[in-house]
Amino acid sequence: MASSPLLIVTERLVLRPPRAADAAAVLDLLNDPETIRWNPAAEVLDLASAEAWCVRAGLWAGGSWETGDHATWHAVALQDDEFAANVSVFEVDDDHRTAKVGYRVTAGCRGRGLGTEALRAVTDWAFANLNLARIQLEHALGNTASCTVAERAGYRLEGVLRSAYLDGAGVRHDEHVHGRLATDLPPK
Repeated sequence: MASSPLLIVTERLVLRPPRAADAAAVLDLLNDPETIRWNPAAEVLDLASAEAWCVRAGLWAGGSWETGDHATWHAVALQDDEFAANVSVFEVDDDHRTAKVGYRVTAGCRGRGLGTEALRAVTDWAFANLNLARIQLEHALGNTASCTVAERAGYRLEGVLRSAYLDGAGVRHDEHVHGRLATDLPPK
């Protein structure tokens, strides 16, 4: 896998900074009922706000890690440039050498392993480039697809946060906490 601060290439994906031209695909992703349920972005309501979201996220992905604590990549299929997912590293804490990661997978790409591939790639990049010791993610217990992605990307289930997540419909859920350490063996 090749990588750089702006570009990560895997077997089936190119992960790159978001672009304004991604706005229509992002609007579809963020208006998908499953995305709204588990990972809403309330500020994205139309094409203009989706474009602004992409531009802002693109600045994070291409920004300076010396002062930043957030980066987002858009994963597109190498074969046909189909928008597949977005992955963000955030809450980077240089003192504790920790960060969090989150992801969303488009409806048409779910169940194909592309979310796992994108998460693995960004995780590997973050460990190699940010001097992190630990990366963590959380998801609602009911979001079993996200649990599968996390586990297949090498994130171990560590515990449950009770009533920690408020979903897009205003319902509270317990959350799984998954973690991956820089010293963990890579997933198979």
